[in-house]
Amino acid sequence: MSSELLSNFQDSGIYGLITYLNQNIDEKNPRVQAYNLLKAGRELAKKSADGRLGYLPDIAFDLSRHESVYRMAGLLHIELGDTDSALKCLSYLHYYYQEQSLEPHEQYSIIKQQLVDGFEDSVNIESLIADYQEQYQQQKVINNIKEYPETMPIEDVSEQKTYFKRLYRRYGVDTLIAAIENDIRFNNRTKAVLLIRASRTIGAIAEEGTSIESVFASKALELDTSNTVVQNSYQAYMRAGDLNKLTQLKEKYPETV
Repeated sequence: MSSELLSNFQDSGIYGLITYLNQNIDEKNPRVQAYNLLKAGRELAKKSADGRLGYLPDIAFDLSRHESVYRMAGLLHIELGDTDSALKCLSYLHYYYQEQSLEPHEQYSIIKQQLVDGFEDSVNIESLIADYQEQYQQQKVINNIKEYPETMPIEDVSEQKTYFKRLYRRYGVDTLIAAIENDIRFNNRTKAVLLIRASRTIGAIAEEGTSIESVFASKALELDTSNTVVQNSYQAYMRAGDLNKLTQLKEKYPETV
């Protein structure tokens, strides 16, 4: 490790570390920048488990959610003695490799072995990883949105529909719904309208056909129950052939539908 890197960190903390890397490594790729930041942090942690280094994974994940960044974040957490955070990184990697049918990277094995060595004998790493499965699905959706290069158009309906199709084809229905639901530019009523609009667009191209529209309609109603949203959700349920949802909606909003 460079003594200058250590000196910069000791003098100026995280800012000094980032400044040193920017000045000495000409790298524009956010994924590589994130990896290098964590790698430098890990080297510093081997000298001293300075609590400030614990902020580096969040900074790195703002740059990239790539698998390699999870690996190096896990290794950094190990050096800092943060086993809970290291376990989360390990669990994410476990399900990522499983889903992608990939052989785990050697760094994954290092993280796992060090966690096994660090826990008491009674702790079963595999059961802890299994407990993380639902969180992995949620985190995957968040990462998909973060990594997707396009932003949903605000006004142009035609461009919105194109965005819906592209995002759906790349990541699926869960990510598309989450992208709309978590877009802070829109209020809940507008999000509900966008979900209904997306339901018709995706219903026309999805392998399962219009039945997928029921998922969008249900989420829209969670966000807003104005007459327009209720009526359009009813039409989406009709196209989906979801008789249960149609009945429930009629019972709940008899004056509207």
